[in-house]
Parts: sequence; structure tokens; C-alpha cells
Amino acid sequence: MSSIIIMINNRDIKHQLSLFLSNLNKLVLLIIMGYCIGLNAQDTTPNDRLKNLFEADTTFTPEERLNLAISLIYIFFESNPEKADKYILAAINIAKEIKNNSKVIDLQLQLASSKNRQCNYSYADSIYQIAIAAIDPIEFPKEKANIDYRIASNYYDWSKYIESKHYYEIALAEFQFLGDKNGVASSYIGLSAIASNYSDYELAIGLMKRARDIYIETDDRKNLVRTTLGLGVILEKWDKNERALAYYKQALQEFENSKNQLQEINMLLHIGDILLKQNKLDEALSYFNNAKNLESKTANIKLRSICFSNIGEVYFAMEEYDTALFYQQKALAIKNEVGDKKRIAISFYNIGEIYFALHNTVLAEEYTYKSLKLSQDISLKEFEMKSLLLLSKINEEKSEFAKSYGYLKQYIAIKDTIFNNESQSMINELIVKYQSEKYEKENEILKQKDSITTLKLESEKDTKLFVIFFMIFIFAISTIIIFFIVFKSNQRKRSYAISAKKNKEITEQKEKLSELNKNLEYSREQYRSIVENATIGMYQTSRDGTIIFANIGLVNMLGYNSLPELKELDLNKNKNRQAFIDLLEEKYIISGREDIWNRRDGSSMFVNESAWVVRDKNGSILHYEGIVEDISKRKEAELALKESQEELQNINDILQKKNTEFELAKNQAIAANEIKSQFIANVSHEIRTPMNSIIGFTELLSKIITDKKHLSYISAIKSSSSSLLTLINDVLDLSKIQAGEIDIIYEPVSFNHIIQDIEQVFNLRLSEKNLSFDSNISEEVPNYVFLDKVRIRQILFNLIGNAIKFTNNGSVILDIQGKTNNNSVDLLISITDTGIGISKSEHETIFEAFKQSKNFHEKSSGGTGLGLSISKRLVEVMGGTISLESKEGEGSKFLISMPNVEIASHETQTSQKNILSFDEITMNKIYGAQNIDSSYILSLDEELRNDLIIEFEHKWDKLISSRMINDIALFGEELLLFAKKNNDASLKDYSESLIFYSNNFDIENINKLVIALGNILKPSPIILLK
Repeated sequence: MSSIIIMINNRDIKHQLSLFLSNLNKLVLLIIMGYCIGLNAQDTTPNDRLKNLFEADTTFTPEERLNLAISLIYIFFESNPEKADKYILAAINIAKEIKNNSKVIDLQLQLASSKNRQCNYSYADSIYQIAIAAIDPIEFPKEKANIDYRIASNYYDWSKYIESKHYYEIALAEFQFLGDKNGVASSYIGLSAIASNYSDYELAIGLMKRARDIYIETDDRKNLVRTTLGLGVILEKWDKNERALAYYKQALQEFENSKNQLQEINMLLHIGDILLKQNKLDEALSYFNNAKNLESKTANIKLRSICFSNIGEVYFAMEEYDTALFYQQKALAIKNEVGDKKRIAISFYNIGEIYFALHNTVLAEEYTYKSLKLSQDISLKEFEMKSLLLLSKINEEKSEFAKSYGYLKQYIAIKDTIFNNESQSMINELIVKYQSEKYEKENEILKQKDSITTLKLESEKDTKLFVIFFMIFIFAISTIIIFFIVFKSNQRKRSYAISAKKNKEITEQKEKLSELNKNLEYSREQYRSIVENATIGMYQTSRDGTIIFANIGLVNMLGYNSLPELKELDLNKNKNRQAFIDLLEEKYIISGREDIWNRRDGSSMFVNESAWVVRDKNGSILHYEGIVEDISKRKEAELALKESQEELQNINDILQKKNTEFELAKNQAIAANEIKSQFIANVSHEIRTPMNSIIGFTELLSKIITDKKHLSYISAIKSSSSSLLTLINDVLDLSKIQAGEIDIIYEPVSFNHIIQDIEQVFNLRLSEKNLSFDSNISEEVPNYVFLDKVRIRQILFNLIGNAIKFTNNGSVILDIQGKTNNNSVDLLISITDTGIGISKSEHETIFEAFKQSKNFHEKSSGGTGLGLSISKRLVEVMGGTISLESKEGEGSKFLISMPNVEIASHETQTSQKNILSFDEITMNKIYGAQNIDSSYILSLDEELRNDLIIEFEHKWDKLISSRMINDIALFGEELLLFAKKNNDASLKDYSESLIFYSNNFDIENINKLVIALGNILKPSPIILLK
């Protein structure tokens, strides 16, 4: 027994402990949630803790997790909508899991509201449709009405005004059925906004006043000020800015009194907008700055972005474009943070407009195109049209007329669509409103008439009954007059009472009828005021064309002074009128017919006419009614547009023709240039061969002749020939570069060896001019890099040769710096001299072909003007750039920048060092340090030797037959290609030496080289000259 008691006690303890821990868990959860929400604006750490609790803690019940998710939604709803959406979806899933359907619907509506705020109207609409499909309208009529209202508001923000109006009207009917006055007033405000967008400002104000009357009746001051603001917005759209300003200032005062800072900021922005429209820029700027200062107390970054954007618009109007750009870019950054797509599109447009004013068409087009695409994505038609128009202007400024015309066409197409839809909607609204009011009034009158007729019939019936009864009564009295005299008196009194009662009822009915007539007259006066003050024409005509009625708008439109004058006009005289009447009687109503009418002065105007037939209760035609709009300006604009389109088409045709001519001329120029280059190459090649012979023979003669006078002649011949050969080589190089035929062969190159070559070649000239030559290679420069050895040597020799040529005293400095990046190096090579310098005006032209500094000519230094041009193009072909720093009289500095030059590997460097041992000998031979040894042997491996014999044995036979220097040079070039293909350094250097000595007509060394190759191909040496 005691054990049972202990077990029971243990169970109770466990149960109580479980309850205690559960309640403790909930208490901790509530404390954390309250703490996180309270410190949301101050510290992100509690938010992270709450997020971790939701995502990681699995001990919470679904209800507790739902509360956690709702808290996270509250925290992130303003600051991070996308993150809030994530938690809304999670909460929806939890609510579905615990089958809390009402919470599911609330969360779906919150998700739709969030997507609406992010301008994702399509997503929001899909959520609303899901929510409304899940609701039973009979069980939840109020929720159904609220969702219909939200759908209408979402369509309004989406600029789908027809759908928005449809749902506002549904919501209005539902709220009226429920007796929800606040819902009715809100629906009136929504319908007012739509009427305002269709420019039906009278209807918009009427609907807004209906909402205002409801709020006055319910003493709802908070929403009453909302209607004050709404009236201001309508009047501002109506361009009645002074009246709008008065409403805005009244609303501002009320918001200040109620300490509603957000709405106070909103009002300051509205007032600033009107002042900006009135060009009161300083006042507008003051209001916008006040709004910005007040916003800093609320920390509402969305309003902050609007403040910055509006301030930017004021500075744009002041033509202070840099300041305007500063504020618009600040606004754009905040809008991107908020994710406000609508206002992001507006900021893109504003920035594009500023860049256009600054004549920066590239950035103007970039930002305006962004505005166009985003406006199209979110159906923001106003700024889609503005962006298209601005893009048209930008491309017109850039002389890109085809693009400009394309954007203009898109703009006009959208504008016409909106104009036609709005016009048709306004016409249909007026027709329906007129007909419905007319039929309602007629029904009221008929009801009153029926009521009076019924009363009269009842009265007549009572009278007849009274007469019959009275006759019976007289008959009875004649027999028993004495006995029923009292009864007769009472009966008469009763008859009088009944008659008085009926008369009273008739009088009351007459009074009600009189009141209805007064109301009807008041309504007629209101309708007459609308008709008389309408800007469009309205008329009633008989079937024969006689004008029964016309409003002032039509009288003025046709140029008449009064209605009686206009009534003399017979509309049926128009030749197209009878066909229109026949069609009208067949269709009963015709909308949007365009025609040409004649004014009183005989001038013509284009009109858009809608008309309908009015019939009596038997169906007979009484008269015709219609409305007429003067569309002459629109037609003129269409005509002007058509002319502009034709003009643009003509310009486009001319541009296409010019482009065709330009393309033809370009192709002809390219062909001529190719022919020129080929011609220069052929001629230069043909000249170079005899020039080499001349130089070679002068070398031989200089060794044979000892007479000084003859030697001076030979020296002059050699000097002139060398100059001409240099010119020919330069022309050939330039021709190859221009034709794109220059071959760049990358191989390991050592700058140390190149500097040695430079010192050997220019040592004599430096000594003659008493100049010093200094060179420096930084430690960052690798020992070997991959470059075209021939071309980099050509560039440096050319630049250093120029530096020595135009420097009379001082020094020439070669400096090579490097910055390594993994397997590459960025090279910076500078050649500095203390020479005559180059004027700043010649810095741009000094690298052009055949261009020389005027200082060069003054110093009579000679030269062709091709060296720098060739050097520049060779540097660029190898991926680098060359620039000049120079002052006249102070010397020059040429800078060569070559980025991302590949570093040669260790193995490549080692093999290259072996190769260069032969190359150094070759360079010494070239510059006269020593001749090739007569015992020189070309050693090749067995496989390469066999390939060489197969490839060149037949060509060798021809070479033996011709024995011409030019043929040997060509043979050397073919051999060089073979060596490079097989990657043999020894054969490559041999080929380069053979080419060099052939070009320089050095017969002695040619013979030695040919004998060495002949020992491999065929041991039959070619003896060229002895």
C-alpha cells in the first residue's frame, strides 16, 4: 500500500515538475522575445539569439515556434522585408500544421502586404486570390470585404485602374451591406483616387466628401484629416495648386497637433512639391530640409530617401547639377537598401536627367535605360513614358537617329494607348452616370405619380361606399328616424374623421412629392452645372438635325456666341451625317467616332463624337444625345509626328546611304593600303639586294684601295648606302606592321646580354661625343623573360641610338624595373638623356610615321622619322605601351610599360645560357669584334641532321647553281623557320648569322658558314668570291 502511495506521489511530482519546466520555458521565451523586440533598433545580438532559438531549438511546441516566427516577422518587417517574408512563410507552414486557419489567412495577408510594399504586385495578387478562395463569404463576410478592399488597393498600386475600380465597388457594396461605415469611407477614398487618375476631378471630390461626411458623422478625427490630405492631392492633380496648398497646410496643422511625425513629414514633402511646381525654389528647399530634419528623429529611411530625392529635384531646377546628383545618388543608395522598386526607377530617371543636362550622354543613357527596364518590370507607365522620351533625346544628342526614333515610337504608342483607354473610360463613365441619374429621377417621379393615383382611387372608393351607405342610412331613418338620430350624428362624425384622415394623407403625399421635386430640381441644377462647365461639347438633336440643346462647351467649340445662334445650325447638312444617323438608329449607341465638323467661321476641326438614341416607353425615338470632343490638336500632333517620322526615315535613308558609301570607301582604302604595302615590300626587297652588293663591294674596295681620296669616296658611298639600307629596312618593317604581317616570336631573353650588346655597339659613338652610358636592372627583374629577342633589341637600339644622336653632353641612362606577379612580371623600361628635348606641342605627333621634332631638323641630325613610329608599334604588338616625358632644352625620357611578361623557367634559362654562348660569338662577328673561325663546325643531332637533308638537299643544289647573295639570304630565312619549328638553338643562331652576313655582303664569313652547312648536306662548298 505504501509503495502505491509513493508511486502516486512520484507521478504527481513528475507531472508538477513537467508543468513547472514547461511554464518556465514559456516565460523565458516571452522574456527573450520582449527583450529582442524592445532592443531591435539598438542591438542586433538579441535578434540573432531569437533567430537561433527559432532555427536551432527543437524543444519548443509548434504554438511557441509560431509566436517566435511572428516576433521575427515584427523585427524584420521594416528593416529587411525579404527576411521577414522568409519567416512569414515559415509561420504559415506552422499555422497549417496546427490547423489554425484564421492565423494562416492573417499571415497570407501580411505576406501579400509585404510583397506590395516591395512592388511585387503580381505575387501579392496571387496571395490575395488564394486567401479569398479559402474564405466562405457567408461565414466570414467581413473578412471577404477586407480582402476585396486589399485586392483593389494592390491593383491601384499596380496601375491596373479598371480592375482596381471593380474590386473597390465590390468592397463598397459588401461594407454597405455589413453597415461598416469605416469600410464604406475607405472604399469611397479608393474610388476617388481612381476617378482622379482618370482626370474626373469633380467625381473624385464628390467621393472624397462622401468619405469625409462619414468620418464627421462617426467623429473619426484621425481619418478625417486623411480626407483633408486626399482633397489636397486631387486639387494638386487638377492644377489648382493654391487650393491644394490650403488643404495641405490644414492637414499639416492637424498632424502637428496630434504629434504624428510621419504624416507631418509627408505633408512637408507635399507642400514642397507644390512650391517646386510654382518655381518657388528657395521655399520648396526649406520645406524639404525641414522634412529631412524631422525624419532624423523618426529614423524612417524610406522617407529619408524621398527627402534626398526631392532636394535633388530642387537643385536640378536651380541648375546646380553636381549638388543635385549628390542628393539623388544618396537617395538611390537608400532606396536600394529598402528595396523600393518604384522609387528606384524614379531615382534612375532623375540621375539620367542630370547626366543629360551635364552632357554626359553615356551615363545619361545607362541610368535612363535602367529606369525604363525597371518601370516596365513593375508597370510604372508614367516613368516608362518619361524614360523613353529622355532616351530619344539622348540618342538624338548622340546623332544616333535610328535609336532615337525607335524610342520615340515606343513613347507615342504607350501615350496613345493610355489616352484612348482613359478617354473611352471617361466617355463611358459620363454616359452611364448621365443615364443612371436620369433613369433614377424618372423612376422617382413615376413612383410619386403612382402613389398619388393610388390615394385618389382609395378616396373615390371610400366616397362611393359612403354614398351607398348614406342612402341605406336615409332609408332606415325614414322608418325609424327618431330611434337612430343619435346614431346618424355619430356616423357623420366618423365619416368626417375618415375623410380628414385621407385628406391629411394626401396632403402629406403632396408635401413629399414637393420635396422630391425640389431634390430633383437640385440634382438637375448640379447636373446642369456639370454639363454647362464641361470642357467637352454636349447636345440634344431632333431626328431632322435641329439642335434642341447644347452646352456652352459646344457653343464655344463651334465659334458661336449663344445657344440661339447655334440652334440655327442643321447638323444633318454634313454629308456624312445621314450615314451616321442610320448606324446610330441601328446600334442605339456609337462611341469614339471621328469626323470633321465646320466652325462658324468656315474653318474645319477634327472631333471625337459619341452619341445614343433616347426613346419613349413605347420604343419610339424622341431625340438623339451626344458628346463631342475637339481633337484637332491631337490630329495636328499626329500629323506632325507623321511628318517627323517621314523626316526621320529620310534621314535614316541618307545615313544608310552614307554608311554604304563609307563602307565602300573604307574597303577601297584598305585594298589600296594592302596594294601599297605589297608594292613597298616588293620594291624595297628588290632595292635591298643590290644595296647589299654595293655595301659588300665597298667593304672589299676599302681593303684593297690605299689612296685617301679614293677611300673618302668609298666611305661616302658606304655611308649613303647604309643610310638607304636602313631606310629600306624601316619601310619594310612599317609596311609589315601596317599589313598585320609582323611575326612576334617569344623566346627567353636576358636584358644583361642586351645591355652588353648595346655597350659594344655604341661604345665608339659614346666616346666620340664624350657621353656616359649608365644602365640599371632592378633585383625584381628575372634573369630571363619571354619576349621577341630581335624586336626588343631593335626597340632599345633605336631609342638609345636616338638618345646618343641628340645629346651633345651629359649622359644616357637605361633603367629596367620590374614587379613580379606569380609567373609573370610587369616591366617598366626607361631611356633618359640630357639632350635637346622635345617641345610639348610635338609629344602627340612624335610617334607618327615620317614625323620628326623641329629640333631634329635644326640640329641636322638626319633620320627618316620612322624609328619611333616602328618602335611604338612593335611595343604595342607585344602588349605594351610607350610614352614620352620631355621638356625642350632639358632632355627626354621614353617609358616602355610591358605588363604580364612571362618569366622563363629554370630549365629554359639553363639551355638558353648554352645557346647564348654561340649567340655572343655571333654578335661579336656582327659588330666586328672578331670573324667566324675557319674551322667552325655546325653540330646537329642525328635525327635533325636527317630531317635537314630531306628538307633542304634539293634547295641546296639550286643554291650551288645560282651562287647569288640574295638567294643565300632567302635560303637563310627558310632555314631559320625550320630551326624554330624544331626548336634547335644552334641551327637558329647559324641561320640568323647567315642572313646577317648575306644582307651585309660579308663574303668571307658567308663562305665559312656555307662550308659548315655543306659538310652536312653535301660536301661541295660554294666559293662565292676569292
